[in-house]
Amino acid sequence: MTRLIKKEKRIKKADGEVADAVASILENQGALADANTLLEDSLSKLEDFEAMCVKGEETWEKRKQKRMDEVEALKSALAIFEGWKGL
Repeated sequence: MTRLIKKEKRIKKADGEVADAVASILENQGALADANTLLEDSLSKLEDFEAMCVKGEETWEKRKQKRMDEVEALKSALAIFEGWKGL
């Protein structure tokens, strides 16, 4: 009889371990799905940024020149506002 009781205890323990393993697998599958979704979103955004920043139509020199032109225009506008006496 004791053998039978020991076997039943081992079976219950093994069933518990199987249930724990199944729960762990399901949890990890959910985490993997979340990670894959995050990866896909990140890759999509990376493609957008790459198109804007790396593969843009303008060269770095052209963008730099535009920034410098904008700074000069802002300086000019500031000088106009500072020199304005009103009506």
